[in-house]
Amino acid sequence: MTEHGPGAGEPPVRLDPDFRRLMETLPCGAYTCDATGLITWYNPRAVEIWGREPRLHDRAERYCGSSKLFAPDGSPVLHSQCWTALALMLDRRFDAQELVIERPTTERVRVLAYASPLHDASGRLLGAACLLVDISERRQREPQGLHAERLASLGALAGGIANDFNNLLTAVLANASLAMISLPADSPARPMLRDVEGAAREAAGLARQMLAYATNAPALTPSAEEPALVEGPHRDPAHVPRAAGLVLVVDDSETVRSVTQRALQTAGFEVVAASDGIEAIEIFQARCEEVAAILLDLTMPRMHGLEAFKRLRAIDPEIPILVMSGYNEAEVSTRFEGLHATGFVQKPFRAQDVITRLTQVIPLRPRE
Repeated sequence: MTEHGPGAGEPPVRLDPDFRRLMETLPCGAYTCDATGLITWYNPRAVEIWGREPRLHDRAERYCGSSKLFAPDGSPVLHSQCWTALALMLDRRFDAQELVIERPTTERVRVLAYASPLHDASGRLLGAACLLVDISERRQREPQGLHAERLASLGALAGGIANDFNNLLTAVLANASLAMISLPADSPARPMLRDVEGAAREAAGLARQMLAYATNAPALTPSAEEPALVEGPHRDPAHVPRAAGLVLVVDDSETVRSVTQRALQTAGFEVVAASDGIEAIEIFQARCEEVAAILLDLTMPRMHGLEAFKRLRAIDPEIPILVMSGYNEAEVSTRFEGLHATGFVQKPFRAQDVITRLTQVIPLRPRE
């Protein structure tokens, strides 16, 4: 390689020997020009980036040692218009300016150029120093990284929409099931409620698909033998068994809290509601002797259901906690592995679904 440093004649840009040794070992390309743009010195890494060894102090090798230059969009750039040339002409510094260098083999290298004018003690312009940082590999990785980032964002968006959708469907199905319970068997409203149920079940399938996309998990389709969500005989509330104890319902959706409370109270349960995990902990600390079971939503702001579960169990390790979620039971079981949740309630649910789950963990007594 051509000896770096003074060539034919003494260049106005002189490097301190110690500084020069440092520059020789830099992992980025480095070179200097005089005030007219003639290259006066370069390090080995600059040769690797350029793919050639330019001649020092040669008017045909001004401003940059590459064969050809291009802008990031692929348009050609004259050497007299590169960042080193602009640093000399405008007497100002340019940092992290993207540039494409073409080697003699036609291979192209993307770099960030840092060009800075050099002055003597009196302020007279002596030349310029330039650093070239190869970012080719970074640019090749970026499309994959951006794609993964976009997928993650879409997954988070899909999960949020599905969570809100399931809360709305819970209100539809639970209220429909309550209406079916209160209606006579021959009521003309029953067929209409069954149509509501059918539409809601299809919508629930869409929500499951969105949640599956959000978690990269397969969407589990309910079995064809699954009973209709709002089927149920007419029952006189006066003959519904009454639960012994208080149920704490924890959900950030006011609609879900309201319909769940209405359903449980119809079945004879006493209910207290909390809008998030933090409020639930406060209520449970004050009334833990009264609370017989907890219905806990998984996805909530301020405190996630998993963290709320751990803190509630820290207050009373034996308290039955049923986890409510639009995610399927397998997904929820994975998240709560080793924590021994008492049971699971799939959203959206009908009134009798949540009542049945609770009666399995709370002892009942006949209504007096």
